[in-house]
Amino acid sequence: FKPKDALLQVFPNPVRDELFIALDGAGEGTITWRMLDASGRIAMAGTLASSGGTQQLQVGTGALESGAYMLVLQQGAEEIGRKRFVKH
Repeated sequence: FKPKDALLQVFPNPVRDELFIALDGAGEGTITWRMLDASGRIAMAGTLASSGGTQQLQVGTGALESGAYMLVLQQGAEEIGRKRFVKH
């Protein structure tokens, strides 16, 4: 598994209440996700158990302040995806 092989999509963008995350190409194991605000602070975080192949996750974003965020996915010590999104 190579980090560049994973395909990450987030939608809708901009988001209001629910962000959908689709990850294709991740290996088996635990995936940690973090949403970082513009200053780099963790606004939300969680984990996803990956069985390989395509993974989908729905995250409630209603509690986030409006602004720009970075979604970062990590599996073990390796970053496997990073996407920017905007919360309205």
